[in-house]
Formats: sequence, C-alpha cells, structure tokens
Amino acid sequence: MKLIFNNLSPEQMKELITDNRIQPTNFNIPREEQHKLMLEDKLIAEAEVDGQVVRWNPARDPDPRVKGNENGGNGKGGFRFSPYYHDKGKFLQDVIKKGIIKTIDLAHSQIVGKYDKDAFVFEDPRLVELNAYFRSYLSQYFEHQAPRKITFMSQIVDIVMFLMKEDIYYRARFLDMFRDMPRFEITENETENIQRWR
Repeated sequence: MKLIFNNLSPEQMKELITDNRIQPTNFNIPREEQHKLMLEDKLIAEAEVDGQVVRWNPARDPDPRVKGNENGGNGKGGFRFSPYYHDKGKFLQDVIKKGIIKTIDLAHSQIVGKYDKDAFVFEDPRLVELNAYFRSYLSQYFEHQAPRKITFMSQIVDIVMFLMKEDIYYRARFLDMFRDMPRFEITENETENIQRWR
C-alpha cells in the first residue's frame, strides 16, 4: 500500500506546504498529520487488489485487500480497519487488545500469586503432553516476536491448562474438544504469514 494525494490541485499542494503540514522535498508526513489529511480527503491509499488498482481512505474505509476474515493486506497480516487511521482499527488495537492482554495478565498473576504457586505444574500425563506440545509450538513460532506476544500466548496456555488441572468439568470438555477437533488446512496467506515471521 502506498499513500497518495487525492487529486489535489497545485494550489492545494502549495497550501499544505505553506502551512508546514508537509515537506516539499520528500513528503515525509507524520502519522498524525496523515490521519488529518485523510479525514479531509486529501490523502488516500492505493494498492493493487486482484490485478486492479484500488484507492480507498484508510481513515474511513475497510482495507479492500482484506477479504472476510482472510487477513493479508500488508504481509504482516493486515487488518480490515487500519490500526493507525480508522476509528475501529484504533479501538481494536488500543482498547480491545490491550484490555484482553491486561485481563489475561491479571488472571495469570493471581493464579500463581494467590491461589497456588505450582498451579502450572502438571502430573496427569495427558496434560503434561499437551503442555509440552503447546510450549514447543510457542517457542518455534512465537520466538521471533516481541516478548509481549509470547508472554500473552504462554499465559493463555497456562490458564487453559490450569483450568484443566483444577476442574474436571473443564478438563473433560477440553480433552473431548481437542480429541474431536476438526482438521483444517491453512490458507496460502496463513502459511506465508507463519513462514515470514519464523
């Protein structure tokens, strides 16, 4: 994706330069200013989608490169709504994801801190095997990422494993669910994402 000016006249370009909103030599525009220009319909995005050049406003429109839940727009995965410019994308990144991360972190620390320091030590051989599988996967496919991602994923695994250890209700249902889980093929974009970030 590249950002382009939306049919601005030379006078409109001159005004942006005169107002010090953009630099005339390299058009290096701070993200906050890019957002303002998008809200004024002066800056839009352009990319090739299915062999066609498509233009859209990332502050107002979903990313046309992302189809359904098939993320893939920017190679890192892409988001249906820009996490930098669109209100929904910023809400997802700044409110929803951060809230989930804080909640998981709080629950995780409380389990060990107030319930049982050995909460994540398992004796049931099925849980030992499942835990080893999850840890192996995380170390192989999340190792390259920022520590926050592997920490978050490890905490989710810990919490699920803890529930299985402590409560037969959850253990029976998780094991039954895992046993009967459908097998899926991953898409080309999903495979590319895993390979890219190994």
